[in-house]
Amino acid sequence: MNTPDRSGLLDPNDVSPTPSGRSSSTKAKRARNTPSASPSRSVVTRSLSRPLAQSPPAATPDAKRPELSSEHETDATSYGEASIEPQDQTQPTSTPPSSAARKSSVPKKFKPIGSWEVNEKLENELRQTQDTAKGLKEGYNYVFSVVTADGSSLIKIGIASQVETRRRDIAAKCGHKEVKTLNHNQRRISEYKTAEKLIKIELHNFRYQFDCICKVSHEEYFKVDENVALDVTQRWTAFCETKPWDEKGTLHPFWKNRLQKLPRKSDHCEKPEEHEPLAERWSKFTNATQWAVLSFNATSVQRAIQPWRWHWVSLFQALYLAYVTFPDPMSAGCLVALVIWMLGERDLLGVPILWTIPRSLKQIMDDDLGKKKDANEETEGEDEMQETQEISTTQMEGMPATPTPRRMKSA
Repeated sequence: MNTPDRSGLLDPNDVSPTPSGRSSSTKAKRARNTPSASPSRSVVTRSLSRPLAQSPPAATPDAKRPELSSEHETDATSYGEASIEPQDQTQPTSTPPSSAARKSSVPKKFKPIGSWEVNEKLENELRQTQDTAKGLKEGYNYVFSVVTADGSSLIKIGIASQVETRRRDIAAKCGHKEVKTLNHNQRRISEYKTAEKLIKIELHNFRYQFDCICKVSHEEYFKVDENVALDVTQRWTAFCETKPWDEKGTLHPFWKNRLQKLPRKSDHCEKPEEHEPLAERWSKFTNATQWAVLSFNATSVQRAIQPWRWHWVSLFQALYLAYVTFPDPMSAGCLVALVIWMLGERDLLGVPILWTIPRSLKQIMDDDLGKKKDANEETEGEDEMQETQEISTTQMEGMPATPTPRRMKSA
């Protein structure tokens, strides 16, 4: 008697591995006691009874899957499909681009930030404790005009102890077509590392990153106008030259007071590409006038005296009584000197009240202009000497017995 073909899947709780030697009568008996899912169970049993080395038959594209009943829908998802269908479905994987493809891509650029964020970073850097130990090594803040191997014109800003040596090393290592120094008049300063940080923060939105042949990810190249780079570098190096940090590396109260008076975020919401308002803001901050210094010193003395104002009132009362009791000016003068000495040593010792700018920014700028002319004259003189030496070397190679022009001149 043929068994009717009824679709369905076997309940996984009733399935157990069946040995190949079990009798057919046991199978028939179990089939009669099974619900409507018996045909499906027989399919699963036959698939389990095959040898492990034998792979399941491949499903044809036109084959239709049996419809599932609602009561076995969950079991089909967790058991039936895992036992019947072959696991030959692979997802396509994406391969990373080759190194050649990466190098031929568009050069990466730094993400621009708002001007208020640039201002905030500059303020935080100024408030940072700086290394101002005595005998600190001095260095230069250079500005190079660079023409890369692919013809791009960039500006490189960094620090070095020997600018000319650094320029030659960069040209040889990075394979640039041209590396030219723009700020020949730059002086050595002890805070050159701090000045470099401030310069790079202000020019953050002009940073430019490219694939260099030296395999180094540079962060000191900028796509910016030469005049802007020179203006920013000169401003912050001149500011650091005024010694705005004390011996402990803390920003002086005079500059802290100026930072507090700067407009807040709501007052300077320029676009990232607008650098002129940013430069104007920090130019006003760094160019402190003598009137600003005098005004700060006056208010600073007032703030220093205010906590002990009643001490000073008592002092003047004592002086008045001393003058009435002892009309002699010498006695009153000695008493005044003694009381002032006592109050100054007790209350005002170690309190930085007055502050003077060692060198004004105007003096520094004037010195820069004067030294720039001297540097240009020295450069021209060095070029002439180098040409003379090259001519002498050529003559020596062509005529070994002939003395050099310099020796003839000395003779």
